[in-house]
Amino acid sequence: MYLEALESRTFLSAGGNTVSVPLHGSAEGNMAANLIVGHAGHLGRFTASFNAQGVLVFTAANGDELWAAGTLVPTSDPAVLHVDGTYVGGTGRFEGASGNFSHDLVFAGDQGNFTSDFDAIITLRRPWNGGGQA
Repeated sequence: MYLEALESRTFLSAGGNTVSVPLHGSAEGNMAANLIVGHAGHLGRFTASFNAQGVLVFTAANGDELWAAGTLVPTSDPAVLHVDGTYVGGTGRFEGASGNFSHDLVFAGDQGNFTSDFDAIITLRRPWNGGGQA
């Protein structure tokens, strides 16, 4: 494990060439329209949609992509679906991203509209320097 500062915060890194950072955010969308919009730390304002392979592609404010593969699980509340998944890479600063996530989608009405708040830890590659401090 490595200890390093990032944006005036300190995190434990999984290794010398990665950094683990929190990914907190909120989103709203419509399942039928395959469109999600929101805001999250390390993404900024984003849009997201599922690609042909079923991977959720988040597009950050600067155009970098973060990819996520998840499974929707019904809950005892018909207006709530639980999501478990894994970050599986991306482009730009999200290239090689990894981590797990788990959160709920809360649906309003029967048109497919939902909201979600999420908190996860994402591990990013650090190609910009040689490693953290041991």
